[in-house]
Amino acid sequence: MFNAKCSEVPNVGLDLKINLFDNNQDWYFEIDQADLMISGEAFGDSSEKCYLAVMNNNLKSEEKNSWYIGNILLQDYYVVFDASSRDANATHDNLRIGLGKIADY
Repeated sequence: MFNAKCSEVPNVGLDLKINLFDNNQDWYFEIDQADLMISGEAFGDSSEKCYLAVMNNNLKSEEKNSWYIGNILLQDYYVVFDASSRDANATHDNLRIGLGKIADY
């Protein structure tokens, strides 16, 4: 949490870089620091506070360096989770996710 309005938080390169990969290809998706900042008002806090829209997973039972991304961040993105396959005998190797920023109108 920052004790300042989100517009006043200095840009220190807190960009979120997401690496999605499968057996064939790697994809990279980047979200700028400004888009990661959420006003305290969204949480019932003061507008003079600013929060990051991601949270570190620090459970010892989980894989290290994993993060949670919540609805507040994803509301500005079109997200598709696809577990379908053309093959009725498909395994989890065919799970897919799609991300794209929603265009401003």
